[in-house]
Amino acid sequence: MLEDLASFFDSGNVTSTDVDRTLSKINEIRDKSDQFINTQRPAEFDALHHVHISTLMEIDALDRILTDMKEPIHPLQVTNARVYYENAVLSHKLMEREYLSVTEDLGIH
Repeated sequence: MLEDLASFFDSGNVTSTDVDRTLSKINEIRDKSDQFINTQRPAEFDALHHVHISTLMEIDALDRILTDMKEPIHPLQVTNARVYYENAVLSHKLMEREYLSVTEDLGIH
């Protein structure tokens, strides 16, 4: 779902409609994440949970930056938001690696 946000940063001319659409996608990510956070997990998956929380923190920061954007949207605002997006992507990749590591250690994968 994070990859759905990439088009926002590829656009050269960002409008408030683009911001609203991106905020809507962020809310979808949060809704899916709530299901995961509320799931009972074995202790072996605690590190994965911590990385997931870190990813959500970056998404929350991105949300705050986007919420504060007003027209006309300056390119530096988009660049600032991109930093949080890229941090969220990196955290998500770390979460994927942690998942693969844990499932391999447990013989699941």
